[in-house]
Amino acid sequence: MKRLNLFRVSAILLGLTFLTLTSCDKDNDTNGNGSSDELIGKWTITSSTYEITVNGDNIIQYLMEAMGLTETEAEEFAEFFFSDMGATGTIEFKSDGTYVAISDGETDEGTWVLSSDNKTLTMDKGTEYEAAIAVISLTSTKAVMEFTQTETDDLDEDGTPDTMEIFMHLELSK
Repeated sequence: MKRLNLFRVSAILLGLTFLTLTSCDKDNDTNGNGSSDELIGKWTITSSTYEITVNGDNIIQYLMEAMGLTETEAEEFAEFFFSDMGATGTIEFKSDGTYVAISDGETDEGTWVLSSDNKTLTMDKGTEYEAAIAVISLTSTKAVMEFTQTETDDLDEDGTPDTMEIFMHLELSK
């Protein structure tokens, strides 16, 4: 039964990772520092950090408590599944409101809309992949943004839904 639980956690995390990478590569908002004109162009992700929590606990603590893993097992599991989670690649925002993101040889295309206050970039608005990204800062050569993805599922099969949250901080340059 533990293997099934770990499989469910890993399947959800892998799905969230893919969505996060394509969504985050699509990020660009500003807290009033920039504009759509500054967003347009090809960006490279220069730095990314992330934090994963389940029901408010960090992923290691959750795996130990809910899945019954030792600390070593939980750390090994997290390292195996999250070692490639850092976002890499490029995204090109085009003036016609479309983008092309490339990460690990995978290409993703869609649309983008920057809010009138330049604080929220919405990717693929109106689709199942819609994502809102907060841009901390945006200049013509550097962007800093943050993105949170939440998924709810009964990861430990105890009859109670678990809430998994991935927070990602990205820095991009042109």
